[in-house]
Amino acid sequence: MKNQFFNFINRFSWGPRYIRKKICKRINLEEKLDSSLIFKVAETHDEFEQAFQLLHDAYVAEGYMEEHPEKVRVTSYHALPTTTILIAKLGEEVVGTVSIIKNGDFGLPVGKVLNLNEYTRPGEHIGEVSSLAIKKGHNSFNGKILFPLFKFMYEYSCRYFDLQYFVIAHHPKWKYFYQSILGFEQISEYINEYEFAQGAPAIVQMLNLKTAVFQLAYFYYGKNNSQNIWHYFHEVKMDCFQFPERFLNKTFDSQMGPDTLNHFFNTLTDTFETLEQREKVILSELYTSNKYQHILPIQSKVPTKRLRQTVRMTVDFPCRVMRLDGSSINGRVINASTRGLMAQLEKGLEDGESIEILVRLEDFNVLKIKASVKNIRDGNIVGMSVEGKHFEWVQAIQLLCGHFTQDESKAYGDEDHEDIILKIA
Repeated sequence: MKNQFFNFINRFSWGPRYIRKKICKRINLEEKLDSSLIFKVAETHDEFEQAFQLLHDAYVAEGYMEEHPEKVRVTSYHALPTTTILIAKLGEEVVGTVSIIKNGDFGLPVGKVLNLNEYTRPGEHIGEVSSLAIKKGHNSFNGKILFPLFKFMYEYSCRYFDLQYFVIAHHPKWKYFYQSILGFEQISEYINEYEFAQGAPAIVQMLNLKTAVFQLAYFYYGKNNSQNIWHYFHEVKMDCFQFPERFLNKTFDSQMGPDTLNHFFNTLTDTFETLEQREKVILSELYTSNKYQHILPIQSKVPTKRLRQTVRMTVDFPCRVMRLDGSSINGRVINASTRGLMAQLEKGLEDGESIEILVRLEDFNVLKIKASVKNIRDGNIVGMSVEGKHFEWVQAIQLLCGHFTQDESKAYGDEDHEDIILKIA
């Protein structure tokens, strides 16, 4: 079926609009799915294992990797807290998976062949769609698994992952599928050998999630609901979607515990061992809890400059800046660490200015923090250094990092505040 589809595309050269018209005739977007089918974030050891095995089999079949002795495909990006693995489960069987890699200190796989900074503004986030696989027997082109998985990915990324752009590197044979059906635009030249897919040819395409709703509405105006991606993505509610429970306006889902990380990245594969020194330093700064130290890759004895003093997390907190002259500016905190934060404000501040910032962590939890402006980007993107000691702020960042659970954090009393601040700051 898949080969017939590609042969069909390769026979013609009319472009995305014609291809979309032909493909839509074969799509049947079902709003009621099998009651045993669910879509969720992978979170258990078994779910990760099945997803990595499914990915391995799909990549080997396509020639994107050599067969691995343990029958799994694991990359260094899967170890990052800012990578989310989404799965489709039919009963206890994982039948589909896709990963979203959020741009961070590791960068993105496509970042090695293309500079993505020219496509975004400061404060905007890109996620790379990667590691897509549908289990054999469930990958028919009418998309009973594929399109619900895409819909789940789209909703998760917009509502929970704070992404403004998707980027994807794929074989050129998929070019018109992503353009005509989902609205992606090509942003790279033809890549003869893409290292992340074992030297297979590739192109890079991007989707602007801020304008996708309008683009899809234009594409599918007048189409029947069973063939209308805009209607399916924006108006259909799926009971089989299980979105993560969130607190403190988190914009990521840290997934793997130390045992799971050790199993996939040290025992089954040598992924941690083969990391570059810089990547080992990044991991040590992301996983600072003692429970991870024994499984992280050993760093060389050559001194390496730390990338930053504290872990920086992507967040989405409403805030209000209070200036010394009595005026105020509304905005949103978009990055935070125990020592500082970055906010996108309605108007700019002066470099070096001392301020107080009210940060709403949750509906009835507002913190007042003293800070000073240290870095101004693109006018209204402002970096701030936290001044003084703010235990509740440190505690909130620790919770986001997964250093301890909410219940564990309540065990710290006033007498412990000084120790925690000194340890984290």
